[in-house]
Amino acid sequence: MKNNKLTIGQMAKVNHTTISTLRLYDKLGILKPIYVNPDSNYRYYDIRQCIVFRSIQFHKNIGLSLKEMENISKEDTFSYIEELYYRRLSELSIQVENLNAQQRAIVRSLHAIRRISQLPPAGTTTLGYLDAEYVYARPAERNYLEEDAGSVELGISHILEHMERDHFSYEYAFFIGLTVRREDFLSGILKSDTLCLYVDRSYVGKRNIQIQPQGTYASIYFDDYNRIGEYMGKLRQFCRDKHCTIAGDMICRWIGTMNLERFINHKEFLRLQVPVIVQEEQNINV
Repeated sequence: MKNNKLTIGQMAKVNHTTISTLRLYDKLGILKPIYVNPDSNYRYYDIRQCIVFRSIQFHKNIGLSLKEMENISKEDTFSYIEELYYRRLSELSIQVENLNAQQRAIVRSLHAIRRISQLPPAGTTTLGYLDAEYVYARPAERNYLEEDAGSVELGISHILEHMERDHFSYEYAFFIGLTVRREDFLSGILKSDTLCLYVDRSYVGKRNIQIQPQGTYASIYFDDYNRIGEYMGKLRQFCRDKHCTIAGDMICRWIGTMNLERFINHKEFLRLQVPVIVQEEQNINV
C-alpha cells in the first residue's frame, strides 16, 4: 500500500468482501476507485473509502436496495436520505406487525392442537366459565343453518375478502363461528345471525370487531354440522334441566377442524355455547 492507495484486491480483503462486489459498486457509481491506471486498467482505492464501503453495507443491512443507494449517490442530500429512512421505518413497522401476527398464529394453533387432543366425546354437555373472545363478524349473507357446511365455507371466503380490505392477516381463517339470536334459539328457529372468525385481543377497537363476553356458558359438543338443529334442542333442554336463564345469543364454534392421525383430512368438531344465568347454586367448572 502506497500513499494510502489500495488495489482492488487489497480493498476487497480489508473490507471482507469480493472483487466482483466492488466492481458492481463501481458500475453503479456508489463506490468508484479514485484512480484507474490507463495502461494496466488497475483500479486503486483510497483507504479512507473504507468508510464509504461500510456505509453501503449499513444501508444494505437496514434493507435499502442498491438502486436506492445509487440514488443517494446522485441526490447526495440529507433530506433525501431522511425520506428514505422514514419510508424504510414504515416498511419495517409493517413487517414487524406481520411477524407478530405469524407468531400469534403459531401460538394460537398450538393451543388449538392441545385443545383438540383433549376434546370430550360428542354429546357431552358442560356448564362452566369461558373467557372472553374476540371476533371479526359480518351479518349472515344466507341462512347457513338450513344448508350444509359448504355454504359456511363460501361465507368465510367472503369474510376473508372483507378482512383483507380492513388490513387483517390471514392467520384466522381456521377459527370459525356463527351466532343465533337469543330469541331464535329459545324458539327453536334455525336462523343464523352473524358469521365470524376469531381473532386475538390486539384487534379490539378495529372495524367489525365484536366481543363475546366472559361468563358462565352452557355448552354441548358434537361432530356433525348437519345435526345442529338436534343439538340446539339438546342444549335448550340441558339449560332447562339446570334451571338456567338464557342471557345472550347462542354461538356455534368450530373447535377442531383437523384430523390428528392424518393432517390433510379435516375432521370437524363443534361446540354450541350460550351464556346463562344459573338460578340456583350449581357445580360450575372453571
